[in-house]
Amino acid sequence: MLKKLKKSMSSTANLFPPLKNILKNINLKRRYATELALIKGQHVNRNRHPSIIHFSVNKAATQYVKSILTRCALSNGMVPVGIHDYAFNSDFPFLDHLTATEMEKYHHIFKRHGYMYSVFGGMLEGVPCLEEYKIVFVVRDPRDILVSEYYSISLSHIAPGITGNKHNDFKTKRKKATESTIDEYVIAHSDRVYAVFYRYQELLLDKYENVYLTSFEAMLSDFGKWLNDLICYCELDVDMTTRESLARENVASKPDKEDIEQHLRKGIVGDYKHKLKPETIEYLNKKFSSVLVKYNYTKA
Repeated sequence: MLKKLKKSMSSTANLFPPLKNILKNINLKRRYATELALIKGQHVNRNRHPSIIHFSVNKAATQYVKSILTRCALSNGMVPVGIHDYAFNSDFPFLDHLTATEMEKYHHIFKRHGYMYSVFGGMLEGVPCLEEYKIVFVVRDPRDILVSEYYSISLSHIAPGITGNKHNDFKTKRKKATESTIDEYVIAHSDRVYAVFYRYQELLLDKYENVYLTSFEAMLSDFGKWLNDLICYCELDVDMTTRESLARENVASKPDKEDIEQHLRKGIVGDYKHKLKPETIEYLNKKFSSVLVKYNYTKA
């Protein structure tokens, strides 16, 4: 009798998804209610401020800059949109991986007024009327990107939710990273990072004049000036109290020492010089020669 009961319970469990997955799906819908409404063409915001699109390269303080832009946008009646974050935790595609033709079915998500889209780790191809948006593009030295990415993938980055289709792929990437040395990893992934910069150059910088280009390094060098310049370009009304609060939080967020298991591991310029072998640095200098010149990074 007990065996029959266990067999029946096992059979029933196979018919219904685990309760944990059901709850996660419910939480996903709540967390990304705005994104889902936009995807369905049901979200409306009558704010007339030009929409902002925040482009970046992964490991250039993407989530931190996103949080700053979100806070400032909200104070101006704009709606923050995290389409890429939603994709990370669901079956929805990463839009920066699509061709212009594939992007056509998602054009309705992008509205020219009232929204702040953040953050995309690669260029979107084919967004209509991009010249009417406020475009923020944040870069970082690709050599530091690769070093930071190695520690992030290996140790600190949170895996995508199991309810989406990205979880297993991420776990595979993590396994490969942990089985590699840091020098092996950065060399193996240098082509991919170069391709991200090349795509930005070809599809964004060479085509549009309304791009505000700034950097991770500029943010670290003088946060107050970096923040004021960013707010000025976006034409956001941000009071002095908020600006001072953001400045204090920036100081408080800086780690006293390196912790390789934390998302904010170190946050310094030129970390690659301390982590990579001389021959690896030489390889990266050649690989990213044009990028280093374009964004005023030295080859030292």
